[in-house]
Amino acid sequence: MSGGICLTFTQKAQPESQPEHLVMLTPQVTPQVQQMLGMMQGEQSRQQLMEQLRLKDRKHFAAHYLQSALIQGLIESTIPDKPNSRLQKYRLTQAGQAQLLNQKAKHK
Repeated sequence: MSGGICLTFTQKAQPESQPEHLVMLTPQVTPQVQQMLGMMQGEQSRQQLMEQLRLKDRKHFAAHYLQSALIQGLIESTIPDKPNSRLQKYRLTQAGQAQLLNQKAKHK
């Protein structure tokens, strides 16, 4: 091939001691998100989560707890097509459950 470029991409192997999703998520989880994950039970509304965390400022909760956990894939909404629905609830994802297990293992 004349005048062309050949690129080769390689992927770094993850350490065998931890699954890939734990290695990527662990350093990014804030104490606020970790606290919320630890108290989540089943599907809960924004209001229920705020009450359990004893928070009153809706904007603070959305920015520092809810959105962070959603972006990281630690929780998911039950009605993803309607994020502002009054019936919206949130639940842990598999990544969120793995994060909790990882955190518990660190504290033992």
